[in-house]
Amino acid sequence: MEVPPQDPSIPTAEELLRECRMSQDVHPKLLAEVERRNVTPSWAKRFDEQREDWLKELHHAVTREGWDVLDAATAGVVERGQFLGMAAAAKAIVIPISTPGYLHALLDLLAKPMVHPDSVDPEAKMLWDPLRAQQALGEFRLMLGMLRETNYLEAPHMNDAWKRPVIAATRFIYYHELGHVAHAQAQDHRLPCWLTTSELEDPVLPYEMVADQLALSMLLLEFRNHKDLLIPGMAGVVLALGLITMKAYVEPDGPEMMYAVKRMNRLFDWAEKAKLLGDCTDEAITMAKHFWNSLFSYFGKLEGNPLPSPIYSLLRQTSEQPKSVWPAASGHVLKWCAYGNRAQVLTTLRSIRDQAVAQAGDEKAKGVLEVIGFLVDDLRDVDPILGLRESLHL
Repeated sequence: MEVPPQDPSIPTAEELLRECRMSQDVHPKLLAEVERRNVTPSWAKRFDEQREDWLKELHHAVTREGWDVLDAATAGVVERGQFLGMAAAAKAIVIPISTPGYLHALLDLLAKPMVHPDSVDPEAKMLWDPLRAQQALGEFRLMLGMLRETNYLEAPHMNDAWKRPVIAATRFIYYHELGHVAHAQAQDHRLPCWLTTSELEDPVLPYEMVADQLALSMLLLEFRNHKDLLIPGMAGVVLALGLITMKAYVEPDGPEMMYAVKRMNRLFDWAEKAKLLGDCTDEAITMAKHFWNSLFSYFGKLEGNPLPSPIYSLLRQTSEQPKSVWPAASGHVLKWCAYGNRAQVLTTLRSIRDQAVAQAGDEKAKGVLEVIGFLVDDLRDVDPILGLRESLHL
């Protein structure tokens, strides 16, 4: 059969990938300043050292044989992004290099309350530490504050080897986007009959669930001959949906948080069905539900308690320190703008500045204003790109 020629007005998958990378690249001058100040995030530093496009290699391994519908698709990592994963025009799958780092940060948080028992029995179960759980709640609130104001998270304990739940979560995100591509490229676009009437009435949720089904199926297929990976694998699914839920929580205008809850319930149902087929286990499902319930127990304790403002805290704490260490604050703001949501960081800084001006007689407000003035001066070399002065109407 003759293949019709490619319409030149429609970008190819590789062209879309290049466009995504160009739009999500960190400006070279910002990148150089981040490196000069030695504030490169751990997850970005690891990528810089290896310079391997693990996503492109994974996509090639998955699609190289017997999946003709995906022949025109491609995949690759990008330097930053306000998303965990995306399928551009259902052709180019992209994942920011920060996604594994953010997943690692969430894994550390959910595992924090669990401690090893004082026992020589290798089969002894982990114990729940109430004090560490309270500490984790504080860290959870701070993570939400960071996502709201900067869309940036540190992963201080992330080493060169990704932990298995992080690997599984990253692969789940990739397979989910692959599901969107497969559905869009298929000749039959009908939605499956297992979707309920209320689900079908939503313009987005059915497609998310269809992509989730493929993602979970692909993961369980990988684990079929590696049953030891089922527990970290299912924990990884929770990490992916958990991070989506946290990002949705700080953007309350959209339905994404409700979507995440419904999607996770579906994933648990499918895991139970897979268990009947011998492709999942009670232990894996129990651990996944423990992580998911732990996450939502933290959400339940947020009611009536405003989230902290990491940017305001940075300014306040810096104002109380010797001026010799104030450049550290510039480094934080710089990396948040370079790798996070620059517009949101600048908007938050302007809001804090305006509130401090309105309270100019207060000593704390004076200190905050002085630190902001220092930031403007200290970052002047990159300000034409950063836009700090323009944002503050200076």
